[in-house]
Amino acid sequence: MDFSYIYNLLNSIAFIIGLWKIFEMRGEKGWKSLIPCYNQYTLGAVSGDKNSGKKVAIMSGILLVLTIAMSIAMVPMMQAVQMYIATEGTISPEAIRSIISESQLLLIGFIGIAMFVCAIIQIVFSIPLYKSVCKSFNRTEGWWVLLWILVPGLAAILFAFQKK
Repeated sequence: MDFSYIYNLLNSIAFIIGLWKIFEMRGEKGWKSLIPCYNQYTLGAVSGDKNSGKKVAIMSGILLVLTIAMSIAMVPMMQAVQMYIATEGTISPEAIRSIISESQLLLIGFIGIAMFVCAIIQIVFSIPLYKSVCKSFNRTEGWWVLLWILVPGLAAILFAFQKK
């Protein structure tokens, strides 16, 4: 198992726990932290910036749809590669070109580029949201905003369990 899987799992769990506590502190129901996209909207609402929360939630939704589309687009290609390896024992770049059509590669490339662009837009939209979260917790914006973007689970836990 790769370290990135463990990191992402722990970060996601910490993010949900931190948001649950933040939402309860601000009078919202904690279960809202469990729903992807809606948790970003709720974070904006409890920090006083619904507009930023809405933008980040929309971009999160688009990224979620693109991720599902990428997964679906990859299935036939992976099946073809697995069948080829099962019969031949190995695979070369030439064999990949022969079993995967150009249209499949274009589709996956297009989805990948769209995901990259949406991720950049989401980061840009996240900055004002996380600034408002910092302000609502009386924290300086600079490094805290960066922490929310890079390690949101840690930031959520630190904000949720801060001493009053």
